[in-house]
Amino acid sequence: MKRVVIIFFLFLSLLITAFSDEGFHFAVLGDRLGGADDIAFERVLKEIEGLKPDMVMSVGDLRESYNGEDYLQKDNLKFQEYLKILSMDFYPIPGNHDISQEIYRDNFKSDFDRNRYYSFDYKNAHFIIIDNSTIERFEDMDKEQKKWIENDLKNNSSKENIFVFMHKPFWANGIGEGKPDEMHELFKKYNVDAVFTGHWHQYACDTFDGITYVLVGSSGGSFGHDNKENISMGMFYQFLWCKVEEDKLYFSLIKSGNIFEKDIVSIKEELQSYEIETNHIKIEFPYVENQKSNKREAVLTIKNINDYTLKTTVKWNSEKNWTITPKEHNIELKPKQEKSFKYIMTNFGKFYPLPEISFIYPFSEDKHIDFASIPIAMKKYIVPEVKKSININGKFDSNDEWPGNPIISFSNYYGEAPEIDKTEVYICKDEDYLYLGVMCFEKEMGKIVESCNTNDEQVYNDDCIGMLIEYDKDKIYQFYINPKGVIWDQLIEKSSGIGDVEFDINIKSSVKKYNDKWVVELQIPLKEINAENSKNLRVNIRRKQQRTGDGVIWSTNWNYFTDGYGELIFK
Repeated sequence: MKRVVIIFFLFLSLLITAFSDEGFHFAVLGDRLGGADDIAFERVLKEIEGLKPDMVMSVGDLRESYNGEDYLQKDNLKFQEYLKILSMDFYPIPGNHDISQEIYRDNFKSDFDRNRYYSFDYKNAHFIIIDNSTIERFEDMDKEQKKWIENDLKNNSSKENIFVFMHKPFWANGIGEGKPDEMHELFKKYNVDAVFTGHWHQYACDTFDGITYVLVGSSGGSFGHDNKENISMGMFYQFLWCKVEEDKLYFSLIKSGNIFEKDIVSIKEELQSYEIETNHIKIEFPYVENQKSNKREAVLTIKNINDYTLKTTVKWNSEKNWTITPKEHNIELKPKQEKSFKYIMTNFGKFYPLPEISFIYPFSEDKHIDFASIPIAMKKYIVPEVKKSININGKFDSNDEWPGNPIISFSNYYGEAPEIDKTEVYICKDEDYLYLGVMCFEKEMGKIVESCNTNDEQVYNDDCIGMLIEYDKDKIYQFYINPKGVIWDQLIEKSSGIGDVEFDINIKSSVKKYNDKWVVELQIPLKEINAENSKNLRVNIRRKQQRTGDGVIWSTNWNYFTDGYGELIFK
């Protein structure tokens, strides 16, 4: 009898232990990079440490690789110092800033002593980390990783909880928009419970087919050029606090010690806000280079997508170099109404900084967009035609050989006054060729970066001149050239953003260095860029100056939407 009692109490003890397991907690850290605010990032880490979770997960963008190997190593040391704030295990995930190119995959492995994709178990949960840092959709993922993901899911499909982490939110534009979604189908097949992503720097959450999808907002990355918070749209420095209890996941969104409901923003509202800013607010600001008049007209067009009247106040904020009429006025739009408003912009002195336009756009029941933007100048340059071919020798012989005035209205990437040394671009053409002559003034010639020596190396990480040319309605030709005359180029599909680096154009070039500048001369065959019979050509031009970590751009739209490019007008 005594033996039976002892066995009973042993069994009871084990039973109590099993059912008294309180589960576990983990925090999820958002993006640090994309305009890093390290003060905010450090504060978030300290808040997490104060809550003492069992571990800390991330959604990537932890260290900066876009500025090259040396910068990445320095930034990694800084990040590792931040990690010392945490006393619990930290699980890194690669974002596009961590692995901007495949060559940085080894850096991720050595810096964190982990593969770029991996999985692990913790108590009753299985965690899967996926690398989508260098691709834009699941279909483009390397076969090796895709096979590993499916095998890992298959082997762990019976686990009580399965959580997936990756940087880019493929789901938002897939199942989030009601479209076919191969990755979602895979997760559904193998019983995934929740998917955590980042990249967009604002929060959203929805559930599809029983799978909770979370878009984790920023833990230090910026919210656009003005870095302005918008709580109604989940745009604030944040992290997630998660609890796993048996087969259930509970989590809260935390901002500076405050807890918000997880459904503060749905993916529908997130996509709707993007739709409004992209398609229903438009600012047109035509600008012809070297125009004599200092007065120009800007046009703001707004469409009210709501079922109620939209009322707001439009304000312009400018420095002394611009006056705007009217500077402030109230507008009222009926439901579904679209209306345009004209402004006279008068320039005094320097072109930059441009004035900023701002207003509040309410939508849905309780959401709004704090719209603030510098108008993108729709730049045009009338290209002079020459009868005699330009001598491509890097000497930039005289203004008689390079006719017309140069393009000098460059800004930084945010449409603000540039802080790098002056850049001048001369453009002309003859019957067969487009000619570019670029003067890159440089106060410290000994500090220019020119590490690439062979064509199609990563020239864009050097000091360089870059250009985007609309090749046809579906493609864009892009090239960069460094102070050694090394060229990297590709032909890009607009729809996918995928570039063919094997594509080459017969560009004749010459680059020379002087005491105070380096000069680029280029001869581009019009036939090879599909422009031999064109009356105009959409292009964009940029310069990168690595010693300042900055650059300048002709039109602030450095992307694959050619409507925002500058326009070359052929006489």
